[in-house]
Amino acid sequence: MISTSKYSFTFAEVLAFGALTQDNQPIHSIEGIVQAGLVLATLPKFGFLAPEIREILTTGAMTVGIESKFRHPIRVHKTLITTFTVDKITGPMLKLHFTITCDDNVCCEGIWKVLKTQNLDV
Repeated sequence: MISTSKYSFTFAEVLAFGALTQDNQPIHSIEGIVQAGLVLATLPKFGFLAPEIREILTTGAMTVGIESKFRHPIRVHKTLITTFTVDKITGPMLKLHFTITCDDNVCCEGIWKVLKTQNLDV
């Protein structure tokens, strides 16, 4: 299964995340480069924007691991396209490969490990 979603970070999101995490260096607060932590923390939101992945997440799921590699900076107000591919399903564990592109460049890619929590005592 392959699913995609589009999203643009706002300067307000970058500033709020910087205030919350103290990751408000000038590269973020002035130049508008989105923090890596904010990008990864937003994976569930990207997933909810992708219809096939939203179906999985709305039945109950939680992140248990993320492996990522950033190749290019992500800037505020740029349209990002996040593509999810199901890498592997093992019982309640789901591994999603994700790729985030902007301006035809792969900015970030990795594996998002999700535990489907329906019918589990979590």
